[in-house]
Amino acid sequence: MGFYDQLAMYYDEVFPFDKVTHQFLRKQVDRGRVLDVGCSTGAYATKLDEEDQLIVKGIDLNEEMVKLANKRVGTASFEVRDMRDIDEKKYFDFIYTIDNTFAHLDGYEEMKSVLKILLDALKNDGTLVIQIMNFARVFRRSVTELPLIETKHVKYSRHIQHKEGKILLKTVLKTKLDRFVSEVLFYPLTKAELEMMVDKMKAKVKFYGSFKEEPFKDDSYDLIAVIKK
Repeated sequence: MGFYDQLAMYYDEVFPFDKVTHQFLRKQVDRGRVLDVGCSTGAYATKLDEEDQLIVKGIDLNEEMVKLANKRVGTASFEVRDMRDIDEKKYFDFIYTIDNTFAHLDGYEEMKSVLKILLDALKNDGTLVIQIMNFARVFRRSVTELPLIETKHVKYSRHIQHKEGKILLKTVLKTKLDRFVSEVLFYPLTKAELEMMVDKMKAKVKFYGSFKEEPFKDDSYDLIAVIKK
């Protein structure tokens, strides 16, 4: 069983549903079709579908995450799919990709390509939300470790290294019986780079530093972009 397969079993415990995040997402759309890119176990997609009466699809690369999402009660649909393979055109009213999903892409050019794919999948008045870590803060502060997450059943630690212009995130999931390690490379996309991408695609963007709608600052933990097509 791979690292993310194992993490899937504890995902909702390690990263519990957050009402503030849900409220932020809900404010971006009144009705229609929604796509959750990197849906994990589907908590936000299910909430938006069931309580907010939106038509929600979730996609994720990990099969175990999608299996768990499909076990949730509700009408949201989930499938194993790569964001690079999204082929709908002018179909969704709202798309969101949170929890550093976008940062998994392999560099600036691929991010620019996927951003275009996501914007093309939106209707003309649609909205896209991208949330990643504020990597500029990580570099400026020489951050080497993210806060430890400790629950009843697991300890989840995250360590940062700088590698060839990227961020290497080493994660360790400790359960009562085992220890699982993963290494993931993130491209440290900055606000300026994302702003330039959006501008070239003739869209508009507003940045926030948290899901509490705090204005983005250099020292914000998150970089959240609300992009209007």
